[in-house]
Formats: sequence, structure tokens, C-alpha cells
Amino acid sequence: MLKVKNRIGIPQLSLSLVCLLLTSCGGWLSDSTEDLAGNYKYVFESRENSLIYGGVKEQKVIPCTVESYAYSSDFILAQQKASKECVFPHNIEQEEERIYFWIVDIKNDTLYRADSWEAYEENRTRLHVPEELQLEKK
Repeated sequence: MLKVKNRIGIPQLSLSLVCLLLTSCGGWLSDSTEDLAGNYKYVFESRENSLIYGGVKEQKVIPCTVESYAYSSDFILAQQKASKECVFPHNIEQEEERIYFWIVDIKNDTLYRADSWEAYEENRTRLHVPEELQLEKK
């Protein structure tokens, strides 16, 4: 029979691990999450780590840092400033500190990225995004 000198039981160890997880910055626990349309979610971890992800297979991502967004049942609009500090894994090639504008077409589960406000406005027109749905330009 094995004797253990330190008598830390399984309940105490489990409680310690749970407390560590809840108080640490690690893991996928977020400060806030907002459900958007089409199974998309806005996640706010910190000012630098805010993103939108989801879709039919929850594989679509607008990476950090989402600076503003608006949505309806048909579209999600977002302004994003590219950050290499993003904790959410993604394969989107982008230039750090550059501003990108996104439109998510909920019905087709498709993301459109624009490198300028003008290109974003062209996508809005082409996709028939309603005029009342506006992205706050920062």
C-alpha cells in the first residue's frame, strides 16, 4: 500500500484547479459574449481581443480586434483593426494595424472583407444591405 505524506484529497485538488481556471486569463472563458444572428457570436476578452466567430459550422472568423459592429437577422457588419495579439486561432492573412471592413451574409453564411471604406460601401450596395443597418465608422 502506498502512503502519501501530503494529504491533499481529490476534492481539494479539484477545487484548486477550478479556482485557478476561473481566475486566470487562460482558457476560452471570455469577459462577455453576445449572440448575434446566424449562430455568430461577438466575444470580448479584452480591448485587443474582441472578435466575431460562428456560422453554420462555427468556422467563420472576423479576427481581433473588432472595433465596432452592427447586425440584423440578415447581415453582420464589422470594422476590424488587425492585431497579431489575437488569442483566437485563425488563418486570415492580414496586415497588422490595418483597418478592414466586413459583411457577413447570414443567408449564405459568407464573409466579405474590404480593405477600404469605399470597397465596403460597394459590397453593401451589391449585397443589398439595408440603409438603416449602419456600421459606426471609427
